[in-house]
Amino acid sequence: MNRRQLLQTGFAASGARLLAGRASAQDAGATIYLNSAIGVDTKPGSRDKPLKTLAAAAQRVNAGTGVGAITVVLSD
Repeated sequence: MNRRQLLQTGFAASGARLLAGRASAQDAGATIYLNSAIGVDTKPGSRDKPLKTLAAAAQRVNAGTGVGAITVVLSD
């Protein structure tokens, strides 16, 4: 199982969906960007200011108040 499949399985287990797209971070249809090399978990999770850890992205997904899917984009 590769890293992407492992992350998809983890998000599926927590009820989140892993998709690709663009939007702002807290709304339904939003996108959260993750980059473990340059990200910082206190940043907004935007393309220019990505999060560092999957745990921080999961917290934001769980805190979301929207009805639709939230996209988490993984970057190497």
